[in-house]
Parts: sequence; C-alpha cells; structure tokens
Amino acid sequence: MYKIALINKFLHAVSVLVLGVAISATATAGDLSYKDAWEKFSNGNFVEAEAIVDAKLSTDIESMLLKANYLYLKANIQSKRAERYQEALYSYETALQLYTISDNDYGIYVSNLGMARIFIREGRTGEAEAALNVNIQTGEANNYPLTYPYYLLARLAFARGEYEQAMNLSYLSLKHLKTENPRDKADALLTYGFYQMLNGYLESGYELTLKGQVALVESGDHNKHYYSLINMALYRRSQGLEADGLLQMIDRRAVKDGDDDLLELVRFVQGFDCAQLSLMESEPPPAPPPT
Repeated sequence: MYKIALINKFLHAVSVLVLGVAISATATAGDLSYKDAWEKFSNGNFVEAEAIVDAKLSTDIESMLLKANYLYLKANIQSKRAERYQEALYSYETALQLYTISDNDYGIYVSNLGMARIFIREGRTGEAEAALNVNIQTGEANNYPLTYPYYLLARLAFARGEYEQAMNLSYLSLKHLKTENPRDKADALLTYGFYQMLNGYLESGYELTLKGQVALVESGDHNKHYYSLINMALYRRSQGLEADGLLQMIDRRAVKDGDDDLLELVRFVQGFDCAQLSLMESEPPPAPPPT
C-alpha cells in the first residue's frame, strides 16, 4: 500500500514535466482557452481547468487535433481522482484515436504515457510496464522526452522492492531532463535523492535533496516543500535523529490539504527501518550502465 502511494509521490508535478509539454503547438496556437486551462491545471486548479475544457468540448471544434488536445487535458484532470480513473482512461483512449487519425506521433506517445500512469495507480503494473517499455523505444526513435517514462519505471521497480533498480532508473530520468523549469528540476532531484537514501547513499541523497529545495524556492511552489521534508525526515531517522515532530507537522498539513499521497508517505517513513541505512553504502553511487 505504501509503495503504491509512493508511486504517486510526484505524479502531478511530474505529469507537468512531460505530459505538460505543449503538444501539437500548431493546433493550439492562438487558442487562449486551451492555454488558460492548461495553466490552471498546472497550478492545481483542476475544477476551473475542467470547466474551461468542458465548455470548449461542448462546442463544434473543427480541428480534430485541437479536440484531441482538449480530451487529453481532460483526461489529465480526471486522473487526479481515483473515482474518475475509468473516465480518464476513456478520455485518453479517445484522444489517442484522434491523434492516430491525425498521424500525430507525439500525441500518441503522451496519451500512452497517461494511460500507463492510470495503470500504475490501479495496480496494473504489468500493463503499465509493457506500455512504458514501448514508449521508451518510441521516445528513443523520435527523440521524445524520456524523463517521465524512466520516472514511472523507477516507481514500478520501487513497488517491487527493487531499490537499486529504482535508483538507476531515476538517475536516467534526471539525466534526460531537458527543461530548465525549476519545479521539474526539483521533482527529479528529490526523487533521485530519495532513492539514493533508500539504497544507503545518505550524504549524496541529502545533497540532492538540498539542491531540490533550492529549485523549489526558485519555483515558488511552497506546497511541494512538504514533499522535500519527507526526504529530510528519512535522512534524520537514518542518522538516529529525532524526526517525529517533523513528520507530525507534515501529517497535519496533509490532513488539512486532503493530500492522501503525502499522508501515505508520512506513514511509510514512520514504518520504514531507517536505522539499516546508516549501515549501508556511504560513497556516491556509481552511474548505472548505459542503456
């Protein structure tokens, strides 16, 4: 349960990392409603974003590609709530059909990623991994962003208890990061740092966490700061230092915001045997073998 929740740790922010890349720029150029809806979605204003999308979809959209983009955005919004996962899958599949008819390879690529994300959240890990491996091949062949597919594969490895593999895959996720957006950079750094610490690379993971916090300050995203504190709590507990107060503060914030993912992370760190980490590796981890 905790491991599946950890899969969701940065799902929204990292979905903006790749799924938020402006797809089909020609189709959306000059469409202020789409730009407004995507901005609201990126900032977590899901209700307002969906209202804009629904209003647009209720009209006769002449461009098949633009309609696909709106359906794709709607799917991303629907995927934020567990009770709407099936709605999201339907929207992704419909967008995928339109992208296929429009011969838009990148739209096909990101729609498949969105579907893999839903598979993960539903625990359909076999389907998710199969889809992501195909997307890795497609991305390599077309020079598409690979940060998010590797990120999700790392989450799947972690869910299986394969911490070293998760660390190596998150390294590849960070390596393929092409955006200079500080929030995206923070997510990648914090994720890699978390996995490093789980593998006993405490100091290296701690340094990555500090860099991630600097990037968060630059981004102005104060809500994500609580996720960085999860890393700090894991580090403190591995050193035998008191972290209960920190975890209780994060717990209160998670309850206040209704953030179930953050709450599950608190429970995970509280229940994890952090003392074992100080007995493991101390040097920075080697880079994984080239893919």
